[in-house]
Amino acid sequence: MQNSEMNNKRKEEIFKCDICSVELPSKVCMKEHESGQKHMKLLNAKNERMRVELKCGIFVKGYPYDIGQDVLLEYFSNYGSIVWTHFGHNFLLLDYSDPKAALTVINKQHRIHGRLLIVQYRQLRNQRTNSDVTASQPMSNLEELKTSRFLNHQVQILTQHLQGGMISWTHHSKYQTICRDISCALKPIFPKCATWPFGSTLTGLFFWNSDVDIYISGVRRPNDDDIGYLYRLRSILGSSQYFSNLIVIAHAKIPILKCIHTSTNTNCDINIRNALGVCNSKLISYYIEIDKKIKEMMLVIKYWAKIHRITGQNHLFTNYSLCLMIIFYLQSNPYHLPSIKYLQGNVPSYEPVHERWNGDFERKNVYCPHIRNTSLLDLLDNFFSYYADFDYAKYVICPYVGRPFERKFFQHAEDLPTIFSGYKQYLSVEKNIPFKIGADICVQDPFEHSRNTTPNVSENTLNIFIKFCRHAQKLCKEGESGLLHKMFTESPPNCDVTLLAQANFTQFGVTMGCNLKYLKEKLNAEKSSITIKDLWYESVKNFTLIVLKDFLSLQVDENEASSSKQIKLEGQTDIHSYLNPLIASYKCYGRLNVWHSRKVALKSTDKDLKTLIEKETEVTKQLVELYKNIQTTANIVEFEIVLEKRLEPAQVVFSLTKIASYKKTFKNFGEFLAKKFGSWFELYERDLNASC
Repeated sequence: MQNSEMNNKRKEEIFKCDICSVELPSKVCMKEHESGQKHMKLLNAKNERMRVELKCGIFVKGYPYDIGQDVLLEYFSNYGSIVWTHFGHNFLLLDYSDPKAALTVINKQHRIHGRLLIVQYRQLRNQRTNSDVTASQPMSNLEELKTSRFLNHQVQILTQHLQGGMISWTHHSKYQTICRDISCALKPIFPKCATWPFGSTLTGLFFWNSDVDIYISGVRRPNDDDIGYLYRLRSILGSSQYFSNLIVIAHAKIPILKCIHTSTNTNCDINIRNALGVCNSKLISYYIEIDKKIKEMMLVIKYWAKIHRITGQNHLFTNYSLCLMIIFYLQSNPYHLPSIKYLQGNVPSYEPVHERWNGDFERKNVYCPHIRNTSLLDLLDNFFSYYADFDYAKYVICPYVGRPFERKFFQHAEDLPTIFSGYKQYLSVEKNIPFKIGADICVQDPFEHSRNTTPNVSENTLNIFIKFCRHAQKLCKEGESGLLHKMFTESPPNCDVTLLAQANFTQFGVTMGCNLKYLKEKLNAEKSSITIKDLWYESVKNFTLIVLKDFLSLQVDENEASSSKQIKLEGQTDIHSYLNPLIASYKCYGRLNVWHSRKVALKSTDKDLKTLIEKETEVTKQLVELYKNIQTTANIVEFEIVLEKRLEPAQVVFSLTKIASYKKTFKNFGEFLAKKFGSWFELYERDLNASC
């Protein structure tokens, strides 16, 4: 009898988790289990599935690109309490706490700024059709490149992946469809209009998801402002049913109209000013046609730069500037591709196509035996060698003349030789802006000689580019087998970029610079034996807390073992003289995504903000205010971040490990932080130096 009672008691003490279907012996174990990653993931999935099954969620598409997220949230919050939301590229997902609210939304028509919205019930990802799945990133798996022994075969695999199996005539057919629909919409009002392709669409260097760039002529008078015409085009194309999600980007250097071509689901960038963009693309196409290895080179280097975040927006290289650098390298010894000056030598009198610049050239038949007789491996090897050792501080990269030109000649236009007579004449006109020689790297546009195509490339980005060139050169020396896999997946040691980015783990680092005025003054005031490296490590730690708490609105708890815990991080190979390389370890929790739309929020503020901390803190306040109508009852991301010191060179390595996350929130957050932290810290130190 007594044994039976004890057995019953044991059974009563067993706790079962209905989410994970596991049995645990105590409440303490159950509590630990419920805070674990697997349980939280399954719980989030169950809650999402339940909201979808109860028809609490809706899918919204078709709103104008220029509509603010706050306007959409305010509009839909009028129908009920919103508990979750996600903004995609051109769609909105949101869940209501009550299915009646979602039903009310579904049963009504919705217009915002005159546009009829597409509103449907939300579906789970595994309910999507096969056609939806094909839109996933094609280069998610590089294993085929790893096992291939020959470079030509690797290039074939790469091209197939990057262009999605889309042969050139198919891509051209899609472009023709878009141009035909533009003409159908505009011809009744602008009978003389014509469409011109440019960018990767024309050169054949497109990726499977590339935008289509289009220049439209014959829709504006010379010297008229673009903006009014672009808004008129937006109205015409928007009412044609061929295009959706139209938005005018008015403050760009070349204002554009962004839209989506509905039948092909293609993003389009339309401008009515940049005729030289067409000329530039025709020039690249001309060089590509000289030898097929040139196109292969450009595709390989374009993807190599993209995957290592060398190309992009703001402080990075553009794909166009990278193509010019490849052409310039092939103009050098021993290849001697013709210069643009040579191609324009016999061009008759012309009508300038853009602000008096000549974009015409003669497509001369060129035979280049050195390129024909050089393997693709050697061409890549020599490219990386050329730019690993190029003197960027002294020379301007000038494809127009086909050789480097010293910067000092551009300081005073009168010092330039007669081959730049067009540029001198351009500068004789008042208010025309000269070539920017103050940038860290200068790549001159081959037609528009006053334009530096890399004016904003930062010193840090240039240094990273050089490091990657040296590393790629080393890989080329090792031979063809698996070369592209190594080029795309390996990074040089001690490089200030993402070292590792996975679904559950992200690692990146920052390296101590030389401009440490703010620390040197502090060091002089210290009486202890502390070193400037110690002060720098502490500065990184303090700034990290500012980023996590003030910039990203996270709750931060310091791990109790931070001061004594010994760890061995993945990827650690150097030997430390310190017994404990750990600087700090924190657990972080977040309920709001305040890293998704920071750039837009910063542009919208009208406050006069000077320092990085002032700007980013204000952005966070605006985003928190934006999401005030969303009831956040659970964390969308939980992770541990560890800061570890390296000695030679002085560096801090950040390792983020996921504890729990809603969908891909952690991975997106990790990629964002790895990309932004280095540039933020650089500006932070600049502000501190300025205040000394």
